[in-house]
Amino acid sequence: MKYKGRILLAAMLAVCIATSPVYAAKTVRSQSAQAVETAVQQQTVQQEEPAADGQASDQTTQQPQQQAQEQTQANAQDTVQSAAQEPVKEEPAQEVNVPATAVITLSGAIYPANYSMGHEMSVGGTIESDVTLSRVEIGIVSDTTKNWVTGHKLDKKNMKVSSYNIANANSTLNFWTLPEGKYHYRIYAHASNGVIKLLANRGFTVTEATAEGSIEDLVLPATYEAGIVPEITGRIVCDVRMSRIEVGMVSAKTKNWVAGAKFDNNKLNTCQYDLSRALYAVAFDQLAPGEYYFRAYAHTKNGKVIVLINQPVRITGATVSSASIQNLVNIMDSQVGTKTGEKYWTYYFGTKFKNGDSTPWCGTFVAWCFDQAGLLEQIEEVEDYGNLGYVPSYTKFANKYDKWVEKAAAQAGDIIIFGSGSGAHVGIVKDGDGKQITTVEGNTGSTKNGEVKEKVYAITNSWIKGIIRVL
Repeated sequence: MKYKGRILLAAMLAVCIATSPVYAAKTVRSQSAQAVETAVQQQTVQQEEPAADGQASDQTTQQPQQQAQEQTQANAQDTVQSAAQEPVKEEPAQEVNVPATAVITLSGAIYPANYSMGHEMSVGGTIESDVTLSRVEIGIVSDTTKNWVTGHKLDKKNMKVSSYNIANANSTLNFWTLPEGKYHYRIYAHASNGVIKLLANRGFTVTEATAEGSIEDLVLPATYEAGIVPEITGRIVCDVRMSRIEVGMVSAKTKNWVAGAKFDNNKLNTCQYDLSRALYAVAFDQLAPGEYYFRAYAHTKNGKVIVLINQPVRITGATVSSASIQNLVNIMDSQVGTKTGEKYWTYYFGTKFKNGDSTPWCGTFVAWCFDQAGLLEQIEEVEDYGNLGYVPSYTKFANKYDKWVEKAAAQAGDIIIFGSGSGAHVGIVKDGDGKQITTVEGNTGSTKNGEVKEKVYAITNSWIKGIIRVL
């Protein structure tokens, strides 16, 4: 019974294979042949297997088995032939997405280091790719916001190159304008096949502003004669950008810039400046003999002010002798008591004197006295601001050339200005002792048309505007 069951199972399997057209149509020849071969092998094993318990095989049983085997082989051959005649349907090949690749490198990289606000910084290096580059992004990212810092990024698009020089980004990044803080220097490269690579992401810190500067190759005389332009050369150099420079002469007495002897440029954006570009505007030849300081300041873009030089300079020249000053005083004294200013007015203006209290002649009196003493050239430049008969002209002259001295220092030959604003009256100092000032003035007093009078004032008198030294 065991053998009969096995033979029956093989026969049923063969019949199923032979009678199933769908399976046969979809089975390739090699698969069908393998099935047949397997069935045959199984039947062969069954035939060769000895009878159980040492009994001989039943001939009656073997004959149906042989017939079933032959029928099974025939059915299997029919199945193979049908499979061979039916065309094989091949499944379409599946598409495989292969990721795009690119070899992108950064060589010779120069990164920003930690520095103080306002300093220059440079970057460099070369981006190279085996695939055409379509875009590069080079810039600065804030550690606080995690975003590109506005105005500090180079974004170059629509490129068709295989390499890029990062030094081209220096003019765009402007490291010197970054405020204090922490940042990252970052570089992205985009290949034309879609690959994006982060090539650099280096951190750096910008600290509190500092600045250093100097004047290189300076030529500056310690002494020169009045009336000439001294040879002064040099170059201002600063490690941060300068927004402004001030160059000129400062009075050793007042510690102020000498009016008309100063150059001031507040529209700079540079780390170097040639002094020759400034000195043409400094009126060295118009400075009176005395003690001065040649001074230069640099104002930097990051808010620092640097004193580049503060060197003493002495201007020499012929000074008015005490005898000449005494002669002036004598001439002044000789005019005291004169009741009208007609000769002084006519001397200077050359026109007929107009009678009346409103006729101003105090200035022409000063001019007449200086001319009579041979010292008119000492005040001739007053005329550049009007005329010697007009009091505000004296004030403007003194402002221009820093001719003012302290009231307590008043001495013979000085010019004294009275009144507020640009002044309303002028006279000549005869003497001063530090507490009082003695003067000789024209067009003063209570008489009609005024007179020449000698007067004495305390230095605290508010009517006195100031003292001008011209001798």
